[in-house]
Amino acid sequence: MIDTVTQKQTVFQTLISDYANYNYWANKQLADWLMTKPEEKIDQEIPSSFSSIRKTLLHMKDTQEFWLNVLREQQNIENEVSKGFDIEMSVSEVFDSIIDQSGVMASVIENYSEAALTEEVITITPWFESTQPRYELIQHCMNHSTYHRGQIITITRNLGITDAPMTDFNFYLLQVKG
Repeated sequence: MIDTVTQKQTVFQTLISDYANYNYWANKQLADWLMTKPEEKIDQEIPSSFSSIRKTLLHMKDTQEFWLNVLREQQNIENEVSKGFDIEMSVSEVFDSIIDQSGVMASVIENYSEAALTEEVITITPWFESTQPRYELIQHCMNHSTYHRGQIITITRNLGITDAPMTDFNFYLLQVKG
């Protein structure tokens, strides 16, 4: 994760690694903040893509796991598609799982060589099939999480919670990378 890269990276590798580390950092900021909020707010239903903060976080985690399996070329479509929300997880387990999964993803990504980042990877889903460079899939996954973090902030505002942390990429760069 953050600051654990030991090999010399190209600017391209650094950019992709920073983006994955940013995703980890932003998800951790969000989860740490949400942990201070009443549990009933985390499950309160609000009209959105996913109807609660918990469901949105679980979707983010599951999607990151899906794309990590694609990146590793370990995709098992039957298991991925049939996955649903793990409603048995406690709220703290949901927070821990999104943070842990984001950290694993960042660790894997920061160890890719430039050749591995540009390597074409096959994706097969019930909705589409594609062959794309690994770095494009990483960008997609990180953007997906950013999109849903924004939805979570909107959900919290609708619940009367207005003290969200700043999680913009530039804020990460300034705060973490200095």
